Amino acid sequence: MKKLRRLGLVLLFALMAFVVVGCSCVPTEEDPTMGYLEEAQGKIVFLGDANNLKQDEQLQDTVIVQDADGNRITVKVAWSISKGSEYLKVEKTAEGKTMLRVTRPEGSEQGEATLVATLTIEGKDGSKTREFTIYIAPAPRALTVAELFEAELNQDVQGEGIVTHSWEDSSGVLAFFKDETGSFFIYRAKSDHPERVKPGAKVSVSGTRKNHYNCQQIAGDTPRITVLEDAPAAGYVYGDLGPAKNAAEVEAMGQDIHLPGTFVRLTGKAVQKTEGQYTNSYLDDLASGKSISIYYGGHPQGLADFNAKLDKYVELDAVLYSYSGGWRVSVIPGTVVEVAAPELTDEEKVAAAIGNLNTTFPENYAVYKNVKLPTTSALDEAIAIAWESDNAAVLSKTGAYSRPDATTTVKLTATITLREVTETVELTFLAPVHDVSTIAEVLAMDPANKPVVHVQATVTGVLKDGIVVEDSTGAILLYGSSYGGAKYGDVVDVIGKRDAYKGLQQLAIITVDVTTPGEGYDHASKAVEKTVAELCAIPATDLTNIGKIYKVSGKLAVAGKYNNYYIAAADDEAEGADGKLYIYYNNMPEALNQFDMPQVGRKIDSALLVVMGHHDDDKWRYVLIPESVVFTALNDAETVALAKKYLALELPAGKEVDKDLEFFAEAPVAHATCTILSS
Repeated sequence: MKKLRRLGLVLLFALMAFVVVGCSCVPTEEDPTMGYLEEAQGKIVFLGDANNLKQDEQLQDTVIVQDADGNRITVKVAWSISKGSEYLKVEKTAEGKTMLRVTRPEGSEQGEATLVATLTIEGKDGSKTREFTIYIAPAPRALTVAELFEAELNQDVQGEGIVTHSWEDSSGVLAFFKDETGSFFIYRAKSDHPERVKPGAKVSVSGTRKNHYNCQQIAGDTPRITVLEDAPAAGYVYGDLGPAKNAAEVEAMGQDIHLPGTFVRLTGKAVQKTEGQYTNSYLDDLASGKSISIYYGGHPQGLADFNAKLDKYVELDAVLYSYSGGWRVSVIPGTVVEVAAPELTDEEKVAAAIGNLNTTFPENYAVYKNVKLPTTSALDEAIAIAWESDNAAVLSKTGAYSRPDATTTVKLTATITLREVTETVELTFLAPVHDVSTIAEVLAMDPANKPVVHVQATVTGVLKDGIVVEDSTGAILLYGSSYGGAKYGDVVDVIGKRDAYKGLQQLAIITVDVTTPGEGYDHASKAVEKTVAELCAIPATDLTNIGKIYKVSGKLAVAGKYNNYYIAAADDEAEGADGKLYIYYNNMPEALNQFDMPQVGRKIDSALLVVMGHHDDDKWRYVLIPESVVFTALNDAETVALAKKYLALELPAGKEVDKDLEFFAEAPVAHATCTILSS
């Protein structure tokens, strides 16, 4: 009997040992691996729409967990498809990213697939898996170009056609394509073989129906181009484009939405003009004063060909791209040639100079600030233009402007003289006066009508290309770099045009005058403390969120092709911009200089942000307040690690040395001094 009891105890202990060893999901002192994997299993996420997936998605490669001492443990993630491989494929890109490629099913039914994540720790035995059931949205029917024009904005569309003009930029492929019903545009599309997207190739295109000015297009988050048939070896034949048109003749074609994609032969003088902080290229028709913009974002080789002929009369072939105050075109490479300048008599030159003035200053030309009145003409260096005003108190003969008490009309007379020829022209200017509106009233206006408004407000956010202002009813972004040097806390008087750029509500600046200089703005006392998740959850339609001041904590992150700065939640280990706060790239240097690349990943105790507005990319954009970022203090080991990052940035491995190296004695690490020794 005692032997039976002993045998029973032995079996009981053996069973207990088996249960402890077998249940390896609980970390033990000997090997906590499975516990780490289980924790990582709960952290892994699929960022796409699993209920109706339409586009490729990036998958996370790692999950970070911590051991009992706070040390980071990297858990690797391998992805596979256990069901529905006809719809989903896992692929590594040349940049090392893991992408889930999507092939949407034909017809009206969703496809179903199972995505499997396998988690392991390098050098450790054991693994964990997590499955995601993914439902794939059916592919839209391929539409004709005529049907694409009729499709509703923001709906998913698909089409087919022959590429007529294409180029690449850093974000993807841009191309016009056509079928027998018309021509359409696809903007910054992804392609497995972008080098094959050439004029003459037959392609399938997909994405979201959008429009930009009058250029109807396929765009969205992930537009795609698939080459169905390669372009012919002989190239694409554009056909007879007819006689060359000048800018005035192109202007007379109108602004119809079906015109983008039209090929034209153009002639004029190649010039560049500085406009604010940008220098842009134009094809000028000196006789009419009209210009065609050579689109800076068009075919890069075509733009280079054009800029190589500056100050020359040229002829070129181009495609109409979009109309925004005038036509913008993309130049077909290899078509820009010099031609003889037109010969005009003195009478024709003076008449053309009058035409230029009428074009520049149409009847009742609205004036809100000083006007630059030309005194010469590019038509002939001997042309002289003299001015007289019938109301110099509002608009003088030199173009000096003073705001009147009520809307006033001013007539200026220009006398144009070229040798023996003299002519005069009378031009009418309007100096409008607008009642002061509240910002709430401005936000309620339809930006499509672009009304000019007058507001008075206080500056709460300052950017390189605008300011955020508030009054007692709300806040709005004033867009433009000409904001008169306004600073935080200044009270400003603003004339602006109500606008919305890709969903970003704003006033395009006409004038900004500081009426009461401020002494800064107390953001800290007015800030509302919120989590990153709470701010990301605020809907784009909530215009009352514009100008709100928030205090947040988290950690510094970068995302996107431009490595823009974001503030992420402290426990956010996912790549990409989703669920993070976008610090607008055009913040002032004194704000952005609070961040740098070696500090990416470092925790932030607090930072003050002002909401500048919401963009179509589904992200609120933020002004970062200077001197507001407080990083979490580092321990000694973290300080040394950060100092090494700075050193690696300054002296990367493999750096070629062709002169004396300058070593820094102290690393620029906040809250600590770290001496760097060199031999």
